[in-house]
Amino acid sequence: MNENSWTLVAQFPRSWNPDKLVAELQRRQINHRLVKDDQRLSLWLENPEHIVEVDQLVRQLNQPQKRAEKDPWSYAKAQSSSPRAARPSNLFAKFIGLFQRVPVVMWSIVLSIGGALLVNGSPQLASLLLFPPLEQWSPTTFWRWLTPIFLHFGVSHVLFNCLWLWVFGHRLEHVCGKAFLFWLIIATGLGGNLAQYLWSPAVPFGGMSGVVYGLMGYVWLRQRQNPHPLLAFPPMLFGMMFIFLVLGITGTLSQLMGSGIANAAHLGGLVVGMAIAMFTASWRGR
Repeated sequence: MNENSWTLVAQFPRSWNPDKLVAELQRRQINHRLVKDDQRLSLWLENPEHIVEVDQLVRQLNQPQKRAEKDPWSYAKAQSSSPRAARPSNLFAKFIGLFQRVPVVMWSIVLSIGGALLVNGSPQLASLLLFPPLEQWSPTTFWRWLTPIFLHFGVSHVLFNCLWLWVFGHRLEHVCGKAFLFWLIIATGLGGNLAQYLWSPAVPFGGMSGVVYGLMGYVWLRQRQNPHPLLAFPPMLFGMMFIFLVLGITGTLSQLMGSGIANAAHLGGLVVGMAIAMFTASWRGR
């Protein structure tokens, strides 16, 4: 097996019986490999898009089983065949399902899209959400320290940030939980906004990219201290993001794109995300 084209999802004791898991993976037509060595049994997937689904199946199999249902796989199969538990078949139902599974990520995306529409439709109202100038700092406008992360200037700006917010965010919400991701977004957003304001206080700014770099920084450093299969992104992805950061700081990216970039927000969010990983990843045993 070429490990470069497969993704390690989970490892079990060699004595663990994988029959039920294998049967369910085969029923769902998920291409997988089980590799045994002297100490453990490793589960690999060919398509990384199934990582979240398989991780949920493994968790379900390892949970204490109800007295009325000894086999969680047959229980899941019975539920999926029930009319009341039928899988959503229309786009709206699937959209609602995403809000139920990863609400923090989905609401962040919705608010970002709303911020882009607000900037385009009502610039005066959007200006009330910008980071406050020094002379306007007040306890009554504390929310303006955070709200710039939802303001986006153009279609490509909001689409790019929402894409990367989904890439990192939905896996983090699954691994670390809703509350942790919520506060991680708050912390990296505040850190990025403050850094950008201190760098260029006279220039209005907005966007979720500081948060995106914060999530990336958290994942990148956490994986070196307490790795998790769901957060095992290709090293090339982190390298590309760091290259964009350097190009932005040097001004090259702004010249290529013909628009200003909040580079200090990227760097500030990155530093905050890595700092949180440094102090929390070792004890978040997930």
